[in-house]
Amino acid sequence: MNALWKLAIVVGLVAVGVSFCGIYRVINEVHRSLNYADLVAKHITKDTLRLFKNFDQDDDNYLDIFEFQAARRYVEKRVENKASAEDGAPNGLLNHKLLKEKLLNATVAADEEYVTVKASFQPLDLDSMSAFSKKRNDHGGVDRMYDIHTEGLRKWAAPFINELNFTCQDLKVFLPGSKKSVGDVWNIVLPITSKYEPGLSHNRYQQEAPMSDREQTLTNLLTMFGPAPFLLNRFAPQGTMAVLRAFSKDYLDIVFRMHAEFQINEPPNFPFWFSPAQFTGNIIISNDGKHVEDFTLYVPNDKKLNVDMEWITGKKKIIDQPNDPWEMEVDIGYIPEMALHIDGPSHKVGELVKEKQLINWEKEISESQARRLLQKKFYPFQEIRYYPFNITYEKANEESKLVHQILLWGSLDDQSC
Repeated sequence: MNALWKLAIVVGLVAVGVSFCGIYRVINEVHRSLNYADLVAKHITKDTLRLFKNFDQDDDNYLDIFEFQAARRYVEKRVENKASAEDGAPNGLLNHKLLKEKLLNATVAADEEYVTVKASFQPLDLDSMSAFSKKRNDHGGVDRMYDIHTEGLRKWAAPFINELNFTCQDLKVFLPGSKKSVGDVWNIVLPITSKYEPGLSHNRYQQEAPMSDREQTLTNLLTMFGPAPFLLNRFAPQGTMAVLRAFSKDYLDIVFRMHAEFQINEPPNFPFWFSPAQFTGNIIISNDGKHVEDFTLYVPNDKKLNVDMEWITGKKKIIDQPNDPWEMEVDIGYIPEMALHIDGPSHKVGELVKEKQLINWEKEISESQARRLLQKKFYPFQEIRYYPFNITYEKANEESKLVHQILLWGSLDDQSC
């Protein structure tokens, strides 16, 4: 009887132990899921999180061996750049000639496919700027200080680099880190400020070195227009997002939207910020990232104003702000063309460029639907549908609703506002 009693006690203790272990595991998992975001927000800086997310391509909050390899390349590159600076190589402000040579002299391996990206650029229509018209003098010129502030803008008449080779490995950065369905949206470059936070400093001439292959490729693409692009706008919304528009057995059609800007003045002139409304485009790329069928990137030109411009005047603000003590002047204008494209699919060195193939998509949404999904991600207020003035009353009558009118100088849902 005693033996049976002891056995019952042992079995009971084991059962209780197993139950407690199970409960502990469940509680631990719940605790982790509830507090992970809070712990990250409390103990991890935004720069650290952005750096980590750049390498965590499948968004699982872990770095596998391949993601870690990319992080290692980034660290090695930073060490190499530091060593170059210590050896007397140009550092800090851009040496435009060396930058162009470095990009143009990049080689393509014999077993890699590549595309030649071409830039199309028509300079900003100066007459579209209100300040340019106001500050003309009686002789047809503009006043001296305005002339100095806008020097970089007036000199920007052509792309910085007309043609540049990109390997499929370079453009693979547009692929999602994990499997996506049509209509799914993902981040390529994460924002670091929200609309409720102060913007980044105006008083800068170049961005920090790219943190990942993603940022390096996007920086190189934008550098074809001008030597000092910034992947992150000073103000929200920031970053680059993509959406899966269509897929077939072998290919993905990815539509993307980027909010980036350029600093186009050089010392001793104060910084001048050139912020296109948005960059949009698409890439048709194989599932494994080894072949590119098509690629485009451009600033939409279907509105009368599509560029915001801001520049430091050199006057101190009445209310001093430590990060940005200078007064700014603002204007909006129109750029007719700012685009990148390829003439044909990717190919290996020495091979002829083939015609683009017609792909039968297994599932797809329209391009306008894809762009609408990105628009709502960048601007949540777009969950409410806004209509052009000329069809508003017709829609109001159809739906028996009142009309709420908003009158703007620029556009509310891009950077030209």
